[in-house]
Amino acid sequence: MDSDAKGPGGNSLANRLKDVRNKEWYSKSSAAGRALNEKIESATNVMLEKSQRGLDRLYATVLEMPKVTVALMIIMAAWFGWVGSDFQSLIEDDVEIFLPEGADSTELLLEVREEWTTDLAIIYIQSSNARIGNGEGDNITEKQILEEISWVEGDEDNRGAGEDKRGVDWDKEDHGRNDGALWVISIAQVIKEVNSSDGRFNVAMCDHGLQSRLGVELDCEERNEQIGSGGEYTIPDQERIDEILEQAQGLVDSLVKDTNGDGIYDTAAIIIGLNHDMSTTGEYFDFETYLNHVEDIINTTNRPNDMRRTTMILTGLTKVLEDVSDEIFEDLKEMLPISLLLVVVVVTVLHRSWKIVIITGLPICMALAVTFGSAVLLKMTLTPMIVATGPILIGLGVDYSLHMINRIEESRNRIIDRKNEENYERRRHGESEEEVPELWDPVIYRQAVLEMTKTTGVAVFFSALTTIIGFSVMILPQIVPVIPIRSVGMTLCIGIFATLIFSIILVPTLGWLFRFHKRENPLAWGKISQFPVKHFGVVLL
Repeated sequence: MDSDAKGPGGNSLANRLKDVRNKEWYSKSSAAGRALNEKIESATNVMLEKSQRGLDRLYATVLEMPKVTVALMIIMAAWFGWVGSDFQSLIEDDVEIFLPEGADSTELLLEVREEWTTDLAIIYIQSSNARIGNGEGDNITEKQILEEISWVEGDEDNRGAGEDKRGVDWDKEDHGRNDGALWVISIAQVIKEVNSSDGRFNVAMCDHGLQSRLGVELDCEERNEQIGSGGEYTIPDQERIDEILEQAQGLVDSLVKDTNGDGIYDTAAIIIGLNHDMSTTGEYFDFETYLNHVEDIINTTNRPNDMRRTTMILTGLTKVLEDVSDEIFEDLKEMLPISLLLVVVVVTVLHRSWKIVIITGLPICMALAVTFGSAVLLKMTLTPMIVATGPILIGLGVDYSLHMINRIEESRNRIIDRKNEENYERRRHGESEEEVPELWDPVIYRQAVLEMTKTTGVAVFFSALTTIIGFSVMILPQIVPVIPIRSVGMTLCIGIFATLIFSIILVPTLGWLFRFHKRENPLAWGKISQFPVKHFGVVLL
């Protein structure tokens, strides 16, 4: 043993450590460390004392005027809720918002959009043959149906009609600035384009005198009357239509389909290139209002009586994204009440008191109102992902409120029990008893609230703080380049902070206002709590 403790110079390890401690630099560093620890501890104590004094003043004020406090909170939350009623307008459905900010793909999309549209709408058209089949029903390439498609697109026959009667692309030269449609592609347009190409060629021949120099036999005086053989930008007769379809078979197959394989074209589509900035039209604020306008046009009751032989449905990526945004908002409106109802049922069953429902539910509702109102005030860019924030905030709000109100009850009961124990000892020693405070003594209740802030309140505060820090990572553009995800992170941080503040202020206030007193727990809870102790192996597995 002795040899193990000795060093090469014969000095023991203890002596060497003693020599190190006696060194001047060691003494100074140790003293500096102790001084730093003392300063940190002193500063911490000062902060705790100040916070406790502040909380004491806060709760003294709100408990003296509980009704005024609750009323002011309700008014503030109601204002935020009123602002948040426009929450749906923040839910964007443009494709580029789902792309990383500053990424090459995003920049390329924006560059392409300057010259070509990337926003499309499709009118899906079906004739009666699609439903009936077996060679029966209408062919989508019949003259009357092609005229119906042309009417929906907008042609010379209905250009001067009312807003819903003049077609989708009623201004062919505006490049989408007036009617919102940059271009339209359909089988009807192809038929009209091919039909008019012969006429335009003949007009050019006559205007420049080429028919005489080339020896072409062409009656220039009758060139404007070449209906049926080509010339006008209109749907020709059925014979000319069939001729065009036979000549342009490859192009036609991409615009009309025989979906049931009976040899009759039964399905077609009108593809519309949309102006990305609909506000330039002066009539449509965004894609939603424009697409609603298109749906009004294709509505069967809006079309003339002789143009109702097809079924038309508006679809396309832009329409689908609009529908998804609308459905998500509707789901959010339905989901929040259901989530709150389930929480109310569970809390009521466990606590057997309607008061606890108000104590835990009111702060949650106010926090949700502040959250959605703040999102509107900050003009956040939101997507359907925002639907997840509601249940998260409801769950956290109930958790915070239940912890606080139960801790207040336990602290108050402990204070009263301590007074009873002191009186018992006094009786044993023959001393006079002190008055035991009532259950709703304001001093005792405030003491219980302050004791809650020192224990459970601290735990709830740090729980909320760490949760906010966790979600705040989603706000950093260096980590999360997608804007909607950053908006979700910001919304959650605001919501959790609002939930914490409302819980800290309202839970003690509502508990005092409603005179909430927790009932004794059923005996079954005691047996349930013993299960993990006795069968910890099963629980771990």
